[in-house]
Amino acid sequence: MQNMTPVVAPKSMLYWNEELQPEISVEQWEFCCGQLAELSPNYKLRLIHFKYLHRFYRTPISLKRMGLRETDECWRCGSALATFLHIAWSCPRLKGYWSQVFVSVNQIVGRSDVPSPLIGLLGYVRDTPPAVRRLHALLLLFAKRWVAIHWGRQRVPAVRDWLAFVTYGHTQLTTFWELMPAASRPRDIWDPFVSWAREHQSRESEGDTLSE
Repeated sequence: MQNMTPVVAPKSMLYWNEELQPEISVEQWEFCCGQLAELSPNYKLRLIHFKYLHRFYRTPISLKRMGLRETDECWRCGSALATFLHIAWSCPRLKGYWSQVFVSVNQIVGRSDVPSPLIGLLGYVRDTPPAVRRLHALLLLFAKRWVAIHWGRQRVPAVRDWLAFVTYGHTQLTTFWELMPAASRPRDIWDPFVSWAREHQSRESEGDTLSE
């Protein structure tokens, strides 16, 4: 099999490896870059993934270096030397969000992945069965997009908002794909999510009934 050419400059991989343990391999990096073409024909969704790969979002450290911020402390928890990985993943106030996202995503796609930035932020879902791999990547994409929306804010993303975001994305992408030629339309990608959402809503309704 011919190797894919990385879409993002290798320098970005080096920046990631200054923070990731264990470091990301070239093979893993090329897969994550290849996701740009696989995720969706919607360029806005591709751009989100690209921005994470390229570490586009400014951190307290970089803002301080640029003279745009007085401190390099995390705007959520106040920790010093707030790096990209800290702001997007390891901040203590984000731990609950990412843990719950992975619980839900694992249930939807039938995985048992331990939360990790390699999967959650860089979209390394190579070990996921092909039938649900695209959905897996999209669910994580919406999760990190929600983190990006709250970038620079003290407020912590909520899982219920992520689920609402995914539901909205499902509607928008389904409508978008229906405009494509029939032979080019992705088929049944969202079925596992739709089934899970129905069961999830049913369980919540039963819980509300029992609590009355």
